[in-house]
Amino acid sequence: MLTFNKEDYYSNIPVLEKHALKNSKDKNLENCLVLIHPYHCELTGEYTSKIQEFSQYKNRLKKIFNSKKDISLILFEEPENYFKFTYNLVEKNFFDKVIFTNGSSGEPYRNNEIDYFENKNIFAGGMYNGLCLSRAITEIKKKVPIEKIFPIREICLNNWFRMKQQGTVFPKKISFLEGEAFNTINFESFSEYFLE
Repeated sequence: MLTFNKEDYYSNIPVLEKHALKNSKDKNLENCLVLIHPYHCELTGEYTSKIQEFSQYKNRLKKIFNSKKDISLILFEEPENYFKFTYNLVEKNFFDKVIFTNGSSGEPYRNNEIDYFENKNIFAGGMYNGLCLSRAITEIKKKVPIEKIFPIREICLNNWFRMKQQGTVFPKKISFLEGEAFNTINFESFSEYFLE
């Protein structure tokens, strides 16, 4: 049974890392799908006005969990969200590797974990565009050329401000923290290659 000490937040990470390592089997494949804080808004109650779009997002994640092939699934997760929810998904062997983040940022708690992505093709999803998702991609970009990073539009979520601006939870482009942006690929294209 996992426990979580809110008073000393980062003291939880070694215990959670041990749990993640025990329950994930990394295949270290050339292609990786990185999901950054994938259920954060569900745990915080955000997006109640966009229930249908969020439902589509969750259904796509379920499809990935149940039919992935030839791709490693990597979870970037904040320790408290892991403790509250995503540890269940890790125990079901949905993820090949877990990288814990510094609180609710997309920055890895252990900087050397980014080395894992060197020489790989990276697909990305999660939340939020302009925040954690963008921070995680910016960190991965230190080891992987931008031409090998492919955010998947229908499994990325805008932050609240961008959602109001664009009228949808799904971003048109993914922003880096430095202000750059690049186009996303669609879920259908990803599915053709990596889902059964």
